[in-house]
Amino acid sequence: MGYFATQTETIDLGGGNTVTVRKLTYGEVLALSEDPRWDKKSGLVTTEKALVSWDGPGFDGREPTPDNLRALPFALARKIAAAADKLTYLSEDEGNASGVATN
Repeated sequence: MGYFATQTETIDLGGGNTVTVRKLTYGEVLALSEDPRWDKKSGLVTTEKALVSWDGPGFDGREPTPDNLRALPFALARKIAAAADKLTYLSEDEGNASGVATN
């Protein structure tokens, strides 16, 4: 896969419910870092930007908007945020394995 290809991951939440998130670009992460709400540890703004779609009966036909994301139960929103963060941010080990410096 090329560096410029959009990378996505679909998370199976069970019960026929799935969420798809995408890896953010360098430019998007830079722009987010200027957002006063951005905190890499909380992942809220990152998750809002990375959320591509969701599907299944648990979403009651609601669109995957920032407001609807915020209306989800905390544990579920954190699961989505964790997937978005894992996809977007390389861990130190992954950075070392890729040959790209992360510090």
